[in-house]
Amino acid sequence: MNRFFGKLAEAAIIAAVLCLVADGALAKNPERPFKGRGEATQVAPCTLDGIPGGLVEGWIIATHVGLSTTSHCGIVTGGVFPIFDVVGAGAATAANGDLAYYSYTGTVDVLTCVVETTLIVDGGTGRFENASGLVDVVTVQPSPAPGVCGPEQESTFSGTIKY
Repeated sequence: MNRFFGKLAEAAIIAAVLCLVADGALAKNPERPFKGRGEATQVAPCTLDGIPGGLVEGWIIATHVGLSTTSHCGIVTGGVFPIFDVVGAGAATAANGDLAYYSYTGTVDVLTCVVETTLIVDGGTGRFENASGLVDVVTVQPSPAPGVCGPEQESTFSGTIKY
């Protein structure tokens, strides 16, 4: 009889552990790694909060969105030469049409033409309707001349997203 209750207790513990593991694995909006790269070009002027900036459009390939398009408006908000503060907002469109909205803050070094930003994912449409996340982005803008950052951009990024 003791052997029966011992096995029953063991089975109950295993069942409880499995329930906890399954609950974490099946949780709604789990945090997921988000990594990728992309290329973009500054294509036109834009304004963000009434401040003129540059409209950037391109493509990204990343976990959870696949090959997608992206469009954002970025502006310079201050800083001291050669490092300037940048902010922006935009959206990435996944292959199925779902949108992920984002904003970002960071800096641009106009001597190296390297932009480092933190992208904040804040909602969207479809599976990204209640998305959130933080993504670190490093962008290089090849220089056509010393001290001039070109319109072409290559980015790599890594962070997490919940949806």
